[in-house]
Amino acid sequence: KPDPDTRFESITVKADGSYLLGNAALSLAQLGDALARFEADEKPPVFRLRFDAKSTAQQYLSVMAELQKRHLSQISFDMKVVN
Repeated sequence: KPDPDTRFESITVKADGSYLLGNAALSLAQLGDALARFEADEKPPVFRLRFDAKSTAQQYLSVMAELQKRHLSQISFDMKVVN
């Protein structure tokens, strides 16, 4: 059974190279700075990763690297299949 105290934060990667943390538009550097505030949390949130259909593998790897630098490893992927 899921822990009811689990917090979630969303990271959206857009095809134009921009990132959203929640609803805040950020550059990759700003995203890294914003993620740093979660590093010291006793129980960091689960990050829900969302990718625009036209985003690149490099953008994905960049987000994963920022999360890894800050030891943030609770990740889920939100997916929507489009036909």
